[in-house]
Amino acid sequence: MIRDTSLLALKNIAEKLGADEAAVLTILDEIGPASDKRILEALNQKEQATLKPKHQKRVWHINSVTGRRNALVNIYRVVEDLGVFKKTGQKAVHIWRARGDERVPEQFGFRPARVSSAKVRVPNPAEQRRHIRQIKEEAGQPVLHRLQASEAGRTLVEYRHSKHRKQIIKTKQRLLFAT
Repeated sequence: MIRDTSLLALKNIAEKLGADEAAVLTILDEIGPASDKRILEALNQKEQATLKPKHQKRVWHINSVTGRRNALVNIYRVVEDLGVFKKTGQKAVHIWRARGDERVPEQFGFRPARVSSAKVRVPNPAEQRRHIRQIKEEAGQPVLHRLQASEAGRTLVEYRHSKHRKQIIKTKQRLLFAT
């Protein structure tokens, strides 16, 4: 299934690859086109099949797999993305394979998935804050209208929460009864 030229290229690159990248590439060569989750499962199964003691066996996590696969795709260019595929009853996933591997995902029960081309608009953070502030103000207006708080009540609320509350508030009003 794999071309001889690909094997020669793999030998040249194998010296540059780290142990984890080499493990991910080896699994892709063995199992054929696969998703990140399937690569993870295969790596863990392979590790459990070794004769090492249990405390020395490595447990692979998805973050380790995707990082190593990204290096193989972007840096070493020995793995390629075949696109988004779907199996019946499962979510659509990206399928990856080693370059030179001629196996296709359809052999493994995958079919191309329809992906919407509409871009998701990410709102501007400043616009998002303004929108939230507007919603809060609109929600507060009916409450204030229903309360019909008096001027004295509003003044009390203002001074209740201030740190430096004045004990005596001077007014320009004159006293009527002075002794």
